[in-house]
Amino acid sequence: MHITTLRLTRREAQLVPEQNVFHTLHSPHVRPGDDAQWAEHWLDVTDCPPEDWERLLETLGMSEGDREVGMETRRFPQAEILTGGVALRLPVRDRWLDDRATYINVILLNNMLLTQHDGELAPLDKTRRRLLEGDRPDIDTMPGLMLYVLEGIMEAGVNDFILARGQVEEQEDHVEADDADDEVIRRLKHSVEHLTSQSEEQLFCLTLLRGLLAHDSALTGIHDATGELMDALGHLQRSLQRLESRLNDQLQQLDSRMRDRTEQRLRVLTVISSVFMPLTFITGFYGMNFENMPALREPWGYSLVVGLMLAVGIGMALFFRWRGWFR
Repeated sequence: MHITTLRLTRREAQLVPEQNVFHTLHSPHVRPGDDAQWAEHWLDVTDCPPEDWERLLETLGMSEGDREVGMETRRFPQAEILTGGVALRLPVRDRWLDDRATYINVILLNNMLLTQHDGELAPLDKTRRRLLEGDRPDIDTMPGLMLYVLEGIMEAGVNDFILARGQVEEQEDHVEADDADDEVIRRLKHSVEHLTSQSEEQLFCLTLLRGLLAHDSALTGIHDATGELMDALGHLQRSLQRLESRLNDQLQQLDSRMRDRTEQRLRVLTVISSVFMPLTFITGFYGMNFENMPALREPWGYSLVVGLMLAVGIGMALFFRWRGWFR
């Protein structure tokens, strides 16, 4: 288990040494509910065993029902109202090409913020680095910090979209130059579909949260701010869907060119077969074991048959050329 703790004051953000956090949480003198010292702190918990995570939530004063929400492990977005806070669960990707998203628990509780996930997540690292560098616009409360973290997650999705759009445009150039690889485009389409699914689940999660907070006057600021995040996610989702459509167009164009090439090859094979079919008939006819056949014993018989075969072959080739089959 790894806990990165950030203490937010009105003037600056400070990292709390990890050993101090472990010592406090595992001290025998700490009883459930002793959470006052973590006010205005952001605890980012990584790779935490379930029993340690439950112990942490209990120490922070969460009821049994709230702990069940915080310990959710299903790969499904959700939002719940807690006693004195809210809990979200939504997907995040460390890299946009990753097939599998990491689900993160975001818990706002008693003037503190908890995030829990498996593995390192670049969007959270970037948000924490910005806070330490003094980039904290209008953040003077823990709800404001939670929104700032959510904005960082959504911003990562926008950056992923920009990277994906660049690769889509690059593949469009390859398609125009007729040197595109359909497997590359299919893998790219697969990644864009994952991003679209991620944005849909994030939007679903915020929609749930906004609905739950509609009548909660204590968290009105979060309710209003989630509307802006939902608008941004909706725009991102539509943009990703347009990318999918462009990739589908590229694949259809490649399939059409492949069909054209296949038809051209079949046309050439058909012409060759049509030319040789009468020649095969002539050679087969004179290959029969009969004594009385036209021109069989004549000295000019061989020349006649060869001339006939050449005339038929050249005639059919000229006919197919006239019909445009060699184009």
